[in-house]
Amino acid sequence: MGNQNFDRAAWMAKHGPDSWKPIVDAVVDALQADGVTWIGTTGYCFGAPPAWYLALKGVSKVTVVSHPSRLRVPEDLE
Repeated sequence: MGNQNFDRAAWMAKHGPDSWKPIVDAVVDALQADGVTWIGTTGYCFGAPPAWYLALKGVSKVTVVSHPSRLRVPEDLE
C-alpha cells in the first residue's frame, strides 16, 4: 500500500520547477551543442510539467503527457 510515512507535501515542496528547470535546460543545451535540432518530449505525472515547459518554450516539437501532476489549467498552458 505504499509508505505510510511518506510526506507528499514536503516532497513536492522540494521538487518544484526551481529543482528541475536547470537540469532540463542543461540537457537541452548539451543536446543542441551536439547538433540535435529536433526534440520531442513525453511526460507522465511529475514529468508532465517539464514536458510542457519545453513545449511552451518552443524547444519540443511534439509533446505528449499523461496524468499531469499539479498542472494548473489554463495558466500552465498559456
